[in-house]
Amino acid sequence: DFITISTKVDAGEKLSIQIMQQNGQLVKNEALSGEEGEVKLQLDFSQLPSGLYMLRISMGDTTEIRKVVKLK
Repeated sequence: DFITISTKVDAGEKLSIQIMQQNGQLVKNEALSGEEGEVKLQLDFSQLPSGLYMLRISMGDTTEIRKVVKLK
């Protein structure tokens, strides 16, 4: 029920992670700033129903989108 995201954060950058349903509805928003170097962030999916979710991971000018399938 948890997903761990590991990434490198540059000095002064803000890391933003949004969890969205397949229809684009925002379910959860996590933000991390003031960290530098290798960062691990754990996302809690335990309260979310089974289904397909999109993770939008943004840092500075870079954005990645990853698909996540939660099965119970």
